[in-house]
Amino acid sequence: MDISGMSSLSIFFFNAVIALFAFFGVAPLLMSAVSVFGIQRRFATMMIAEGVIKEEDVKMIQPKKMIAAVVIALIVLGALALVCIQFRPYGYLSGIIPLVIGLLKYQKVCEFNSLTVKRFRNDYKLYMNTEKYNKYVEKNF
Repeated sequence: MDISGMSSLSIFFFNAVIALFAFFGVAPLLMSAVSVFGIQRRFATMMIAEGVIKEEDVKMIQPKKMIAAVVIALIVLGALALVCIQFRPYGYLSGIIPLVIGLLKYQKVCEFNSLTVKRFRNDYKLYMNTEKYNKYVEKNF
């Protein structure tokens, strides 16, 4: 797509959409994919040690979560890169800067906090011992 034939308002609109997509769409998905390999894996290991969930269940669910997170993050990142290339030279700025700011904003996803606990509960609710899980949450949060 050539931006030379577009009006200034159209260029502004497309760059604003790119920025919003990078900040609210791509950045959280990338941080979520990173957290699956880091903090969520460690939390699952802690829950195995506490007896909340069985190791077999984690081995069954965790690889699926990892593959899904990576595939989704790559698709969304590829879409952002493609759009930024199409709307160059301003597409790079309107895509990369909000992406970096979004990554800095959403870095809490990769820390051990109540969000980690909620995500674990949602992912393993069918397989976990709810009583032990609730005791652990009450004791530590």
